[in-house]
Amino acid sequence: MAPPPFLPPPHGPKGRGEGGEKSLPPWETNCVSPINFSHPLTNDRLTQLEAITGQRVERVIEIPTHLDPGRPFGPQIVELANSVGLTIQEWQTLPILVAPPALHFAAVLLLAELHGRMGYFPPCVRLRPAEGILPSRYEVAEVLDLQGQRDAARARRQPAPCPM
Repeated sequence: MAPPPFLPPPHGPKGRGEGGEKSLPPWETNCVSPINFSHPLTNDRLTQLEAITGQRVERVIEIPTHLDPGRPFGPQIVELANSVGLTIQEWQTLPILVAPPALHFAAVLLLAELHGRMGYFPPCVRLRPAEGILPSRYEVAEVLDLQGQRDAARARRQPAPCPM
């Protein structure tokens, strides 16, 4: 059984990399750790994430994402995932949110790579342009529960009729 996309509260005094009297491991706290492969996650966006998830942002892992369109994307995505610097245990236990790259081909390959490392689909941050603001700014639209979507789709799958 895959872990839930968000850990249940309550625990932990820390948030956004702040120091605390006593530090619990991230998987034992009420926090999330976004891995950002997209536009910068500003303080406003982090506040939106905290409101949506009901959890504090522990730390943000920023991964600059520039793919060479002249090379196959698969190996480049492996390099991106490796550059996050997490151990095998951390991939499988940390409460991770992913802000995928805006380029759709890169995003789908990255999600396949992360599923292989994590054992489940990570929840993903969806950004959208904020309305009525010039110059354009982005805001957090929602956190997509990819594993929940997958599980619901499996439940809707109809068994194939048996030939007689």
